Amino acid sequence: MLPTGSVGGFTITIKSKTDTHANVTLCRFLTSVESKATGSLCNDGVDNDCDGLVDMDDPDCNESPPPSPPSPRPGPPPPFSPSSPQQYRGPRRISPSPPPPRLIIRMSPPPPRPAIAIRSSASSSKGYEYGPAVPPAAGSAAHCHICCLKCIFLAVLCAVLQRLH
Repeated sequence: MLPTGSVGGFTITIKSKTDTHANVTLCRFLTSVESKATGSLCNDGVDNDCDGLVDMDDPDCNESPPPSPPSPRPGPPPPFSPSSPQQYRGPRRISPSPPPPRLIIRMSPPPPRPAIAIRSSASSSKGYEYGPAVPPAAGSAAHCHICCLKCIFLAVLCAVLQRLH
């Protein structure tokens, strides 16, 4: 039998002896007692405590580990105190995060468009000609210049007013 608490070592057991011979066994033990609590020692197929019994044949491996003590029950909650720093204040309202910064894209202005001139023409059967802007002749009141195609209405109005004068 191994001394209590011994871990690791060799055991020499004399099986038989005569005046001239001895039959002995040499056993290297890993622990003084095999138990299910040591886990793999009871499932490795080796006599780890040198008692001559392997794994489940060893009564040390058939012992159940002692049951764990019951967990303590939680105590009652602490009494409410107005000065307590951990007092309950009700549901908290989480403030929303600020909106992300607005992305402002500045686009370059469109390329300039050619101006359109509306000229009154006495030789034209249509009464008016539309074409590229031409600089007005000195002292000529017959030309009206537009800077944008969207302003064609104003150009027509301008031409009509010029005819009335």
